[in-house]
Amino acid sequence: PKRTLKNLESIYLEYISPLRNPPPFWFSYSLGANLLKCGHYKDSFKIFQKISLKNINFLNKLKYCVRFIQSLILRLKPNLEYENMKKFTYLQ
Repeated sequence: PKRTLKNLESIYLEYISPLRNPPPFWFSYSLGANLLKCGHYKDSFKIFQKISLKNINFLNKLKYCVRFIQSLILRLKPNLEYENMKKFTYLQ
């Protein structure tokens, strides 16, 4: 998951941030899921709150609901902040 986070940072900085649109579902979902796996529960919860479910198929909505509930419950546990969260400007 840590390597995936680094890859997602690169994708965001290179391709998504210049567009000024919210990132696509797959990007935000992957970022939130990998932050959850690394123990950054509050950060993943912030991302899952920002995801738009418009035009998403049923299976992806179901996956999203499971991850959202996980992050909602786990955000109450002590956790570390992801050091590079400030790079993802769409969350602020």
